[in-house]
Amino acid sequence: EHPSLGKVVIPLDDIDQTSLVQLREESKNIDLPSEKVAMAAEETNQPLKKPDIREYGFLRDMLFPGWKRHVGVGLSGSSGNSDTIDVSAVFGAKFEDDKKRWDLSSTYFFGKTNGKTYKGRFNNFLTRDWLFMESPWFVTAHGRYEFSKFEDWDHRLGLFVGPGYQFIKNEEFSLLSRLGLGVTRTFGGEDDDWSPELNLELEGNWAISNYHQIELKTQVLPNIGDLGEFRAIASLVWVTRISEDGAFKLNLGIRNEYDSESSEDIKNNDFDYYARVGYDF
Repeated sequence: EHPSLGKVVIPLDDIDQTSLVQLREESKNIDLPSEKVAMAAEETNQPLKKPDIREYGFLRDMLFPGWKRHVGVGLSGSSGNSDTIDVSAVFGAKFEDDKKRWDLSSTYFFGKTNGKTYKGRFNNFLTRDWLFMESPWFVTAHGRYEFSKFEDWDHRLGLFVGPGYQFIKNEEFSLLSRLGLGVTRTFGGEDDDWSPELNLELEGNWAISNYHQIELKTQVLPNIGDLGEFRAIASLVWVTRISEDGAFKLNLGIRNEYDSESSEDIKNNDFDYYARVGYDF
């Protein structure tokens, strides 16, 4: 109970258990009327209960609870001499504490013109970092799954593990790098086999103001088994807050993937640009 704010409710899952024990001990020294002491004693002796998910909603408590989540969708089209439609969708979830960091990202791109599909790709990336107290070094593991209708393969799977280093991390800037050694395999193509690869990654974030930020990510994946061949993925996103509470955002982004091993009838570069409205929860 707060004299100005009134009754403030904090979900028990958001409070560290040791803090609750300490709070109960400290409350014994507070001088309260006898009836409130009795009520407080009765409440503190009750077992801890999880908050009712009906109070906070399905998405917040059932879909990656405690994570920072984001969904977004972009749609564009034209009608006239040609009928074109482009759709992009994304789901992302992040979690970080003193010991670990998770980053999940799923994106889908679809394009159709005059009744003919010319773009169809799904990417799913998952990164897990093991952090060390007071050290910029960390250990990282990265997994990725990709599906495409217009490559010389149908599915591609990659797994990497290695060290990482946090160059800068404050309220305004964040810059880190990852170095991973792993394998990649394609399915549904001419060369369905495991290939050893390196993953050289650089990831940055610049909070320009409370309303704008820039996100940059680039990866270079050299093929160890076939020297001179490599893939490179680069993305740049401008994020603008469009609601007062910051939940709704406008994302303007570009993404390019280069594959030196593409067949002759498929372009080496796969370039996308998009505008998406997103929601953070």
